[in-house]
Amino acid sequence: MKYFLFLFLTALVQCVDPQSDEILDWPYYPQYNFKTYNGFVEIQNGKQVIHYIFMESISNADSKPLIIQFGGGPGCSSMAGLISGIGPYVRIWGNDKMELKENPYSLHKLGNVLYLDIPAGVGYSELHDDQYQWSDTNTGLHSYETIKTWLNAFQNYKGREIWISGVSYSGMYIPCTAEVIIKNNLQFPDDQINLKGIMIGNGVLVNDDNFIFKWNREYLIKRNFFDLVTQNVMQISCTKNPKSVSCQRALEREKVVRKNLNPYNVYGYCYGDSSIYHKDVEDYSCIDDGILNNYFNDPMVKQKLGIAEERKWESCNIDVFLNYNRDKNSHTLMKFLFNNGVKILQFSGNADDVISVDYTYASFKLIDDLQLISRKPFANKETQQLAGWIVEYNYLTFYILRGAGHMSPTDQRANAYQMYEDFLSRA
Repeated sequence: MKYFLFLFLTALVQCVDPQSDEILDWPYYPQYNFKTYNGFVEIQNGKQVIHYIFMESISNADSKPLIIQFGGGPGCSSMAGLISGIGPYVRIWGNDKMELKENPYSLHKLGNVLYLDIPAGVGYSELHDDQYQWSDTNTGLHSYETIKTWLNAFQNYKGREIWISGVSYSGMYIPCTAEVIIKNNLQFPDDQINLKGIMIGNGVLVNDDNFIFKWNREYLIKRNFFDLVTQNVMQISCTKNPKSVSCQRALEREKVVRKNLNPYNVYGYCYGDSSIYHKDVEDYSCIDDGILNNYFNDPMVKQKLGIAEERKWESCNIDVFLNYNRDKNSHTLMKFLFNNGVKILQFSGNADDVISVDYTYASFKLIDDLQLISRKPFANKETQQLAGWIVEYNYLTFYILRGAGHMSPTDQRANAYQMYEDFLSRA
């Protein structure tokens, strides 16, 4: 019975097809003159059905690169980037209803953007395999298969220069995918993916929670979120004897500080949550993913996108998050990627305590043969105000965006756009 159910489910989903997947009336968008698509990519003989959204560049689409956007998590949708950060129209923050405004700093001005909800189970993407194990290794393998399948359908982009972009746990997804692309390009030189580079914001590099917690705590210590006694105990007693009474007291004081702190932007405030699914959960979200949940579960939106009405969408899939096997560390891949011609942009908002700047610097120290070349401030070209700092290494370029949190392209759109534009133009 399960076999026939599987056949029935996969039969309902059409293979990716540019003609049938084109959307002429995007939900909540005003008039626009660029092509938009929504559909599914079947891989693994239909066991995985990956949802994609593709929007051509706002101008000169034929001459622009293809930028592939991943989500974070693990288990979170890339649609957050589309609606809240880099899309041509973005939500107005602070409203409890979906309202979109034109984004003058859209990444769509610099490239044609393909949003992929990976791994299977994220967003509208579907998994029809009871034996499947979510992992970094499998995400890399199946992201490669998804990209290859999509390019075979969108032939105009098959030889196009490609950049893979994302934030947060994309710091694992993206290098793992790039590694598979490089290895398959070497094995099949006549059928290559033209990978030019990767762009990762506030990304996971060392896949160890204790390492993340340690350096995120150091981030708060350096910025005086704790009193001097607590700082000293954390840096001395907790380092020598984490189980000591003094250390445990300091950690209790840390909990008090963090209780009312937005880790996604330590200098910002929590928005609460307006989700139709999370109304009964107190303090569910500091960044109000409920707006996205409401939007992608709106019957009108589903109808226009051709999504089955019963399909539930969540910004982050808790099952993927809890059952994901973190079996790799992406910092170990940086030298390999660079040596195989991949340009690497890493960037961080300096107000992030989910994946802090201190964590990123500590991760860089573990990259084999990474050498610092220079560090300099850069100004926003429009305002001439300090936008952040550019740190050049032999393998990669690291931007620190002033005043940005975990979602840097959302918090500081102008500065993030300038970063993307500068890096793409010189890479």
